[in-house]
This record gives sequence, structure tokens and C-alpha cells, in this order.
Amino acid sequence: MHNGSADWQGLRRLVAADSNVPSQREVLEIIDTRPIWDSRTQTGRQTLLHQLNGGRSWEYMKTNLFPKLRNGTFIRVYWSSTDR
Repeated sequence: MHNGSADWQGLRRLVAADSNVPSQREVLEIIDTRPIWDSRTQTGRQTLLHQLNGGRSWEYMKTNLFPKLRNGTFIRVYWSSTDR
């Protein structure tokens, strides 16, 4: 995973482990078989997941799974002046 990109592998792992995900099998199928983005159809996984069963699966994942995928990093820089 790269900073700013979606963690599709992590989401797939969480969906597979959570039998409460609405339409779990269909969600896994979308993640496994659909491209992240298809410029020809102007759709991708996220669009398809939003549309699946009126958005119930997406809302469940947003509430219960996406927080587990969030991470953050910060860098602290120390410096000293060489001017005297």
C-alpha cells in the first residue's frame, strides 16, 4: 500500500473475516474481479460497492471496517543552527 491509496487487500481480508458484511460474497467478487478503475465505463470498485444493495454494504464497511484500515504517520525533524 502507498500513502493515499486504498488498501484493497486489507479491505478484502476484513470483509472475508466478517460474516456480518451485507452481501459479503458479492463484495468479495467485486474486489477480486473488477478493476480499481475502468476508464472505458468510467466505473470502478468503489462505484460498484456504492451501488451494491442500495449502499448497505458500503455503509457497513464505512462504519465497521474502514476505521481499521486507517493509519497515519508523521515525521519530526530536529535541526540546530550552524550560524553563530
